Amino acid sequence: MQQDDPRRDPLVVRTTRISTTEGLLAQIHFTVAAPGSVFLTKFAVLLGASPLQFGLLAAIGQFALLFQPLGALLTRRRTARKGTVVGWALASGGRELRSLLRGDLH
Repeated sequence: MQQDDPRRDPLVVRTTRISTTEGLLAQIHFTVAAPGSVFLTKFAVLLGASPLQFGLLAAIGQFALLFQPLGALLTRRRTARKGTVVGWALASGGRELRSLLRGDLH
């Protein structure tokens, strides 16, 4: 290995570690909260969901795909996409945290 190997750069190592951690946490969140997940289905059963509500839960994932072109348009027109992505991620996480702290999640 050469001394100027970019894989040994502290910034690259730190960025890789942060990216891996974020990916791991996102996968855990997706596994637990994604439409059609075992946990969400069990939670709906415990709440006594009707067949219509189960159908709506199953359709949420497909419905969300309708918004992908809008997201592509919003990010394509910007020269720096990072700010847009981080802003939406913070808004989403902040909304969930606010609901949790206010006790809206029953």
